[in-house]
Amino acid sequence: MSKKFISVDSGGTKTLGIIYDEVGNELKSFTTSQSNFAVNLDNAKNEVQKVLDELTLGQSIDMIVIGAAGYSRIPDIKAYEKALEERYQTAVKIYPDAYLGLYANYDDKYPFIYQVAGTGSISYAIYEGNVHRFGGYGHIFGDYGSAYSVSIRLLNETMERIDALKKPNPVQKKVLKQLGLKTREEIIGFAHKETKQVIAGIARLIDKESNHAYVQKLYLKEAKVMLSMIEKIIKTLKIKDTFKLVLRGGFIQNANGLKGQLLNLLNQKNINFLYETGTHEPVYGGYNLAKAYMRRDG
Repeated sequence: MSKKFISVDSGGTKTLGIIYDEVGNELKSFTTSQSNFAVNLDNAKNEVQKVLDELTLGQSIDMIVIGAAGYSRIPDIKAYEKALEERYQTAVKIYPDAYLGLYANYDDKYPFIYQVAGTGSISYAIYEGNVHRFGGYGHIFGDYGSAYSVSIRLLNETMERIDALKKPNPVQKKVLKQLGLKTREEIIGFAHKETKQVIAGIARLIDKESNHAYVQKLYLKEAKVMLSMIEKIIKTLKIKDTFKLVLRGGFIQNANGLKGQLLNLLNQKNINFLYETGTHEPVYGGYNLAKAYMRRDG
């Protein structure tokens, strides 16, 4: 009988689960709301359980792989895996959510750099068979090169203009109006009160003005942060050959002009890379991880 695997992409925007057969065909999918373990542990567990309850109903599943946003905030990974194994009567492995995207598009013929720029940011590399993580420290440490970062940057630069007795520029003025904010004190209160997800959502308002030179300057600053991280990875791992680069995340994919700015910076630096658009969605990485795990396990 053909094996079946469930991959769950537990993210800050939605929770997507898919059943794959042994050769990677999609059999069934189910989506529910966000399940970021760093935001609300109990809510995340409940949303993941909703997906698994739906997908396992009437199914014999050989393995479940979960890519969890906020992985580091799960108190006891092994205990959580064991609890899920008992509930669903199958093997369960939980990884950081970026692992799904990493393994969805990995090509072992090249060194591999996987740059995530979504609500937050993180970078991974696979080199000489080893996985390396760079950044991804969370918004308290800046989350530079992300939707959160560009949003905080705009708010900060707006307050700097107010401090200098200048009016907000046209883009800043439009964003503040849509947020219902007027004063420096209101901006500070908003930033301290709202969640990371709400603040990162300002990036969508910013992108509505993407034709404005100010927005492209904001994007260039974020692109330079991403370039610096890629250069750091190359230097740290001593990558001398051409590497494959995958850029994922809603911010890098949807912010008009951002991806082009980053690719231009890489080319200007004469960095040898192959840009891969990513033929598989991140959730597909759970299928690859399940296959690899079962091969290792015999």
